[in-house]
Amino acid sequence: MNKYKRNSMIVIIASLSLFSIISLITGNWFIFLASIPASLLGGMTSLYPTKLQWKNSSTKI
Repeated sequence: MNKYKRNSMIVIIASLSLFSIISLITGNWFIFLASIPASLLGGMTSLYPTKLQWKNSSTKI
């Protein structure tokens, strides 16, 4: 479970930094504000793996 928490934090930080760079280049801060819930949603979905990912992890073990 710690692995998934760390991965979700990486996803959130990476997407936030990516969108902040894009909004700095374009000068449009609405992109950055809209990216915050999107990156949080992406982090939450990577925090709770789908059944397919669980199936893949069980076959590796």
